[in-house]
Amino acid sequence: MIRMDGAPEDCRVHPALAASLLKAVALDPAGPTVQVFDRVFYPLLVWFSRKRAPHLARRILRPAGQQGLYVPGVLSCDVDAIAHDTAVESLRRARKGAHRFDPTKGDPIAWVVRNAIFAYVDIVRKEYGRQGLRHVPTEEADIEALGTQNQTHPSDGAVAQVEVGLAALDSRERNAIILHYHYGFEYDEISEMLFGSASETKRVGRLLEKARAKMLASSQELRA
Repeated sequence: MIRMDGAPEDCRVHPALAASLLKAVALDPAGPTVQVFDRVFYPLLVWFSRKRAPHLARRILRPAGQQGLYVPGVLSCDVDAIAHDTAVESLRRARKGAHRFDPTKGDPIAWVVRNAIFAYVDIVRKEYGRQGLRHVPTEEADIEALGTQNQTHPSDGAVAQVEVGLAALDSRERNAIILHYHYGFEYDEISEMLFGSASETKRVGRLLEKARAKMLASSQELRA
């Protein structure tokens, strides 16, 4: 679950302001609101990155035996730099996907902060990662490109099946699959991130079941 209790007062963002800024950025991604959006959310994202980093690493390491699920610990001397880079990358991802936010189905603050989870993992891997670690794509255009690329020049074996399977999912299904199976988050945590409430676990279960069925169908088509 994404918890903001404990965040310093100067890091907090009012939900109404968050929703308003997301809407404005979605309407005009290059407009003056972008600077306000970054200024408002940056302190919260830095705090979140520092506060949740060790916990995120443990979550990612949980699915033992799955190759590639490795995120090194961050050296104390690098914590501030990693938090800054995570916040900057999170803001970029949130701005790029602002048009996909639905205020009737989720909490705007949790939606923005969710980007920090993916960004943190990718940045730590980039800074400390072992050679050969795969970047997990989470953005719409990247996934669509993967799908097209791997149907023409597929990767070997299971990797190609996963890539093509992810390309067959919609944004919410894809995020649920990646959050649960790659990053190890529980249903209530995914529910908080996708729907703004930890109580929608049955909805998450149905979402994952539907996504798995679509991925299986895609992999069968690939093998045909």
